[in-house]
Amino acid sequence: AAWRAAEGSSSARAERAIVDLHERAAASCEGLLGDAGDARGAAHHAHATYLEALYRGCEAAKSSQRERQLQELHLAAREELASLSALPEGLDDGAARQRAAELTECVGEHERRAEARDARLEELARRSFVQHAESARHSDEHNHAATFAMLTLWFAHPRTLPDAGERLCALPTRKLLSLVPQLACRLGRQAAAGGSADGDDSARQLQKGLRRVLLHVGAAHIRAVLPHILALALGDHYAPGERAVVADQSQLKASREVVQELRQGLVASGKSDVVDATQRLFFLYLQIAWVDVQTTKGLLSGTKTPPLDKLVGVDLKLKSNADLKPGRLLYEALQLKGSPSRAPVLTRPADAWHEDDEAMVTVDGFSAPSRTGGGRRATATFACAGGVNLPKIVQCYGSDGRVYTQLVKGRDDGRQDAALQEVFSLVNTLLHQDPQTRQRSLKLRTYRIVPLAPTAALLQWVDNSMPLMTYLCGSRGAHERYRPRDLKFAEARRLMEAAYAREKERKAGKSRLEVYEEVAERLRPVMHHFFLERWTQPSAWFERRLPYARSL
Repeated sequence: AAWRAAEGSSSARAERAIVDLHERAAASCEGLLGDAGDARGAAHHAHATYLEALYRGCEAAKSSQRERQLQELHLAAREELASLSALPEGLDDGAARQRAAELTECVGEHERRAEARDARLEELARRSFVQHAESARHSDEHNHAATFAMLTLWFAHPRTLPDAGERLCALPTRKLLSLVPQLACRLGRQAAAGGSADGDDSARQLQKGLRRVLLHVGAAHIRAVLPHILALALGDHYAPGERAVVADQSQLKASREVVQELRQGLVASGKSDVVDATQRLFFLYLQIAWVDVQTTKGLLSGTKTPPLDKLVGVDLKLKSNADLKPGRLLYEALQLKGSPSRAPVLTRPADAWHEDDEAMVTVDGFSAPSRTGGGRRATATFACAGGVNLPKIVQCYGSDGRVYTQLVKGRDDGRQDAALQEVFSLVNTLLHQDPQTRQRSLKLRTYRIVPLAPTAALLQWVDNSMPLMTYLCGSRGAHERYRPRDLKFAEARRLMEAAYAREKERKAGKSRLEVYEEVAERLRPVMHHFFLERWTQPSAWFERRLPYARSL
C-alpha cells in the first residue's frame, strides 16, 4: 500500500479495492473473541497507514516542482488576462477575444484541479484520522503512532475535523497524556492570528477542541496537566532586573481561563484545592529561583547549607506586579505549622505521572519532621550548584516518606530542555516497542524538568550520578590514580587553547591537529576503568558497558 501511494498510482479502481479490503478486514474482526481488540486495532492501523500514505503522496504532489511551475503559469495567465481586459479597445479585437477565452479556460481548469486536489487531501485527512482513532480505541499496540498522527492531522485541517476534540476525548485519558505538552502550547495561539472568516472559524473550533481535551484529561490527571497550563499562565512573570519579553496576551488569557475551568470542574470531586496548592507551590519555587546571585552569595558566606527560610524571606519586586506572597505563606504552613499541602511533588519520575490522581504524592515540607513532636518541622536548608546564576538545591519531603532532591534554576529558560526530555521519553517508548532494542535494554536516561515561568524551571536531581569530568579529572580522578605520569588535564587544555589562538591570529607554530595528536599520545584513555571498578563480574560488566557504548 505504501509503495502504491509513493509511486503516485492514479488507479482509482485499485485504490477502492484496497480500501474495501481494509474495511472488510476491520469488519471481520468485530465478531472475534479473546484478542479481538488487538485484531481490530491492527486492522484499523493498517487501514490508517494506507490512507495516510495516500495523504502524504497527495501532499508531496502539491508542493512538487511541477506544481510550482504550474502555479507560476497560472499566475502568468491571470496577469495576461488582466492586461488584455485593460486594453483601450477592450476585447473587441477577434484575436484578443480568442486569446482571452483560451486563458480563461486555462485559469478555470487550473482552479478546478486545485479545488479537487484540496478536497481529496481533506477527505484523506478525515478518513485517516477516523481510522487512527479506531485503532487507538480498540488496542494499545499503536497508541503513540495513532495519537500523534491524529494530532498532526487535526492541526493541519481544523476546519475539516471539527469533531477531533470529541474523538480524542472518547479515548482513555492515559493515552492522551503524552499529547498534553503539544495541546497546551497551542492554547490561544491560532485565535490571535486572525485572517479570513473561515480561518477565524477554524481557529475558534481548534481552540474549543483544545480546551475540551485538556479539561477532559485534567479531570482525571490534574497533576500531569496543571503544571503545563500554569507555566503558560505565568508567561509574563520575570525576575527583578530581567528584560521582559512581551507575552502573547491571547495565550495568557486562554491558559488562565483553563486554570479557572479546571478549578471549577474539580469542585464536585473535592480536588479543586489541588489547583490552588500547586499554584502557590509555583510561586514558592519562583521566590527561591529569582533571588539574585549577590544575595545568595551573602547567605552562603560562612556555610555551605544556609537556612532556606532566609531565601524565602527575601522581598522580590517583580515588574509584572505579581505577588509571590502566596508561596511564602505555603512555606510557612508547611514548615512552621506542619500542615501538609495538596500540591503534588513536581519532580517525581515521568512514569509515576501515568498513575491515577488517587495515588498522588503531595509535598509535606522541605525538611524532616521535628523530633520533639508538634507541628513545626526541622530547619530547612539549601545548597547551590555550580553555575553563573547559582541554581539552588532543595530537599522536598513527599507524603510517601521519600525525599526528593530538586534543583531550582532561575534566570534561565528551561522550556527547550523540557521539550528535549519529552522527545527522549518518546524515543524510549519506541525503543521499548522494538523487540531487538527491548532485548538489549536500550534506553535514554531521562529526568523531570518543569518550566515554572519563561526564565525559571524546576529539575529532578539525578541520584547516584556524577559529572564525567569529576571521575576523569577530579582530585582523585581516574587519570590521577591510573596514569599519574600522563599529561595533566589543565596543561592539555592550555596547549589546545594556545594552538587555537595561533591559528586564529595566523601565527607560525604547530597546527591544532598536530597539537591534538601530541596531547592524545601523552594523555591516554582511562574511561574503561569506570566499568571495571563498579562491575567486577564479566556478565554484569558486559551488560552495563553495552548500553554506554551504544549511546555514544
